[in-house]
Amino acid sequence: MNDINLDTLEYWAEEYLLPLYLLTDPYVDAFREDFLCLTENNTSTMYFLDNRYELERKKGEEFFSKKDYLKIYEKEVNTVGSDLAKYKLSGDIEKDFFELMRQFGLWAEVYVRTEACRTVYFEGKEDKVMLKHLDKLGKLRFQMREFFDNVILSNLGIVIDQISQKFGLDANVISYYTYQELEDLFRSGVKVELAVLDDRKKGFIFRQSNNETSLITGIEFSALKEQINRKFSYSKLDQLMGTSASRGVVSGIVRIVVHDSPDISDQIA
Repeated sequence: MNDINLDTLEYWAEEYLLPLYLLTDPYVDAFREDFLCLTENNTSTMYFLDNRYELERKKGEEFFSKKDYLKIYEKEVNTVGSDLAKYKLSGDIEKDFFELMRQFGLWAEVYVRTEACRTVYFEGKEDKVMLKHLDKLGKLRFQMREFFDNVILSNLGIVIDQISQKFGLDANVISYYTYQELEDLFRSGVKVELAVLDDRKKGFIFRQSNNETSLITGIEFSALKEQINRKFSYSKLDQLMGTSASRGVVSGIVRIVVHDSPDISDQIA
């Protein structure tokens, strides 16, 4: 834990529980470089480490400064969608699981092009043409998310249930297996000890840095989580803080998780 430089930590994104087998998927380039993922209470918060944020920003600048970036990205999205549309489970649980991991890697390579750290390139450039481009990029990103939900996530749910039945595991605990541990489970039937899984379920930090990985749980997790929370805490609770992908108005389907307004249906109509 002591070798993690929290001064370099930059917020990346927050997602519903990201399974350890996805975070450790060797096919996902985005998870092979310097980053940290803090998972607790079914929520995963990701941060960039060291100079990763700056590297991502430069990748965005390099891509979006191309004259035909929109055509390139649309073609990439269509290719991913076309390939995923053809995907069908084979009935071989092991083969299906690892093929879905490979498909997730291909999907993620295209999806991360429009992460906030890369689209920061557009800040201050919002003329009419650029706003149309941003609107198109937003729709393509939403389309990518649909590909993930409708093909990868839905099929993965089926396969995880099959793994659960085959090996006598609670389907929920499989989220706390690493990619390597699932390989070991398939090939030799070795299960992760329940005490280890229970520790991970209480909260874990997965760190990838300098080509090395670490999985932090227990007392060490609690201490590091507290340091991270202090770094990203703000004194004024009435302020909305965060990193914007672009300025302007975004339209689309949303899901309200928590609200305290009795007239919410009128306000969002």
